[in-house]
Amino acid sequence: MVSIITMKKVLILIGILALTWLIWALKDNDSSAHYAIITSKISEDNSTDEYLLDIEYPKLVSNTEAYQFVNDDIAALVATSTVSFVSAVRDTTKYRREHPIDLPGGTQSNLYIRYRVATGTPEILPVIFMVSEYHAGAAHPNTAVITRNYDLRAGVIRTLDSLFVSGPSYLEEVALYAKEELTKKLVADGLPEEAVWLSGAEPGSDNYTAWFAGADGLHILFQQYQVAPYAYGIPEVTIPWNKLKSLKQ
Repeated sequence: MVSIITMKKVLILIGILALTWLIWALKDNDSSAHYAIITSKISEDNSTDEYLLDIEYPKLVSNTEAYQFVNDDIAALVATSTVSFVSAVRDTTKYRREHPIDLPGGTQSNLYIRYRVATGTPEILPVIFMVSEYHAGAAHPNTAVITRNYDLRAGVIRTLDSLFVSGPSYLEEVALYAKEELTKKLVADGLPEEAVWLSGAEPGSDNYTAWFAGADGLHILFQQYQVAPYAYGIPEVTIPWNKLKSLKQ
């Protein structure tokens, strides 16, 4: 049987190896910066104002300040979402206490934020946030998708316009492909073609706020109720880069 002392030595060795790997990963090799992504969390169960915060967001740990703009932007995004939610909940909680009503499902509201880091292009790191708010008394939560495309080489957040050379007209071709792929996807998932709301995919900038530059193509995400009923969530379609090569920078 392995002794407790031996096990402690093994765990210490594993810890040293892990720390050595992280230092190596963040070391400046060939003048190119490296980073690691860790998950930061915010959790609060506020019984006074009757809300729950359950938030996870990424943070880049690096040997350089060049990526600080990513962390600053993400921190601002989380703060904006949280402050807006808490302010609204406090107002409604105060009103409910002044005008007592019976709410099915209880009186607690909640804010959930989750993220995923997609496989991007050589220069772009895409991060997709799902922000889900439930306000006490509502039939269901509402979820919004927010995307960021961080150009780590240039140190900027890329806009959709910046990917293309053809000015505003590029959106007409993007929308054409998006509507075609969207119809195929939703019909394949069982939605009648007439129930696909293609007006939500027309070439207006407001319809194309959620996107990311993936390794395999341009990914377009549509908000709840934008192109389909609530039950279909947030549809995502991918337009391969070879279909858009005549438009790209």
